[in-house]
Amino acid sequence: MNNFVNADALCHFLVKPLQSLPSPKVSSFILIDGIQKENIPLINQVRMASLIYH
Repeated sequence: MNNFVNADALCHFLVKPLQSLPSPKVSSFILIDGIQKENIPLINQVRMASLIYH
């Protein structure tokens, strides 16, 4: 299975909608537990896209 996702699509459907939400006054983080190994590249793409488009 190919886990590659187009960066523009990732930005359009995930990063931009998340960035449109109001920013919290206090920084926070998300802990993801029990993730399947094959999904790690996708999560890294989301992380990198959010850094690029932030």
